[in-house]
Amino acid sequence: MAFSTALSGSLFIGSVPLQAEAADAPPPSPQTQSLGGGPEPQIQLPDELMVDVRAQREEMRRIAISETLIIQAQKNFDYVAPLAQNDYSRGLLSLQSRLTGTLLSQGGNPNVHDRVVFLDPVQFDTARALGMEPQNAVRALLALAKATADDAQVDALADHMSTGRYDLRYDLATTTQDPAAIYNSEKMTAQACVVVPSSDYMPIVIPGITAAERVDFTNRHEGWHCLDTRYLLQGLNLKGATENITTAEVLASPDLLKGMSLTTRKESLADVGAVGDMIRQEGKGLEFLDAIRDWRRGQARDVSHMSVLVLQGLRDAITGMGGVEAFRAMDEKKMEDFYFAINERYGMQPKAYEYALRLDAASESMRGSLTRAFGGTQEFDKAVAFRALYTQPQAAGPAFTDKLTPQEQATLRTVTAFDARKKLEDEAFKANGKITPATLIAAYGRMQGRFQEELARNPDNTTTPALMGKLQGVFVQDLTHIDYLATNAKRGVNLVNVEPSLAAFRTPYKPGEPQAARHNRNNTSTPKP
Repeated sequence: MAFSTALSGSLFIGSVPLQAEAADAPPPSPQTQSLGGGPEPQIQLPDELMVDVRAQREEMRRIAISETLIIQAQKNFDYVAPLAQNDYSRGLLSLQSRLTGTLLSQGGNPNVHDRVVFLDPVQFDTARALGMEPQNAVRALLALAKATADDAQVDALADHMSTGRYDLRYDLATTTQDPAAIYNSEKMTAQACVVVPSSDYMPIVIPGITAAERVDFTNRHEGWHCLDTRYLLQGLNLKGATENITTAEVLASPDLLKGMSLTTRKESLADVGAVGDMIRQEGKGLEFLDAIRDWRRGQARDVSHMSVLVLQGLRDAITGMGGVEAFRAMDEKKMEDFYFAINERYGMQPKAYEYALRLDAASESMRGSLTRAFGGTQEFDKAVAFRALYTQPQAAGPAFTDKLTPQEQATLRTVTAFDARKKLEDEAFKANGKITPATLIAAYGRMQGRFQEELARNPDNTTTPALMGKLQGVFVQDLTHIDYLATNAKRGVNLVNVEPSLAAFRTPYKPGEPQAARHNRNNTSTPKP
């Protein structure tokens, strides 16, 4: 089922073959067919043709009813989208509020950010299920938050919110989030910093910590990009900063060199802030810090996120002050300055970044000359240590095999047997006594919320993420393709009689009755679904 381009200014695309108003158009008499305008004679159609006509009319009526429900949900997106919110959604709102409060309490920066906004995955799924393209889904969520972003930022947010994933083991095609903070790096006026959060069911894998901790750390890391009001990229000419840029080009451009060193320090600050806050606010210990540090050490090719030196510096500082209890006792107002001081001391300043690049480009003999000339200085020694991290040999990843393990075979059987569409409809009907787009949206949020709880209880269970992915795919793909009249009738409910937005379909058209009269008889308000 497609959507109407006649919705002027709408975020929805496509075309509606029959809109809600089509139900108000007087159909031909059920027994006769007019040959022209005016009071011309009527002729009787053969019974076999009337059967086909009645079937077509009923099909058109069903389509009109389903499209009326979809259009109603589209028009009331600001009402129906929050119906999908679950505990993960509420956790994001809580973190969003905390970060915005921190940003404002520290004075912020009028040239960077004035608030933090997290995009909610289940509300994004709701927008997609109602027919929005990813970019328009992002715009709809920003509108709910009363925030804006330019087209380039919207494109980036859409890409990160709808990262495609295909699981060969279970033949599941889904989309999920690739965490990111789209922060203000160019404009000289404050705007919202918009965060794409961690996936709730496919979080980044960090050995040694739980799935819930991975999600929390990731979201705090991205949130700290929004709190960062010191490492500013405004005013730098970074147009040449591409993946294919050469070392010589960077060394020849002070702006590129400064921009790359700033980017690396922005990432290490986000790690330090996230880890430090989780130790202070969530009761994590130094073993949590060690897990994040060791994970970053294993990401040798991700140079901009190579925060090992800074995380080790944070660990040394905490130990030096007497341990985690002394760290937790520090004044919250001093924490930003403390994190920045750690980052400046151990992070990659432009000079250290320059030394690392020169060591990369130099021959073995030239490296010796550089070491003799600059060795022993803080920035050169930092460059040597930093370069050793990202040039270390890479451990071989697990060999690919298409043979399923016994656990994966059990998961495949469970996923195959999981009738996501039926489960979703049953959940909606049980809670509301009817199945509509709005009740399905609320049911989707509840079901994903229960899956999240199960994943928290059993983080190593590979079945739950697969079921969440299958449910998401069915919800996004099927919401606009359901025959809502038939689906409710199977459960003994005449949807037209119980759904306020379908009031116009309740009274049949009377031959010869003006359309205006019918509208007057059915002039009932249409509340939100």
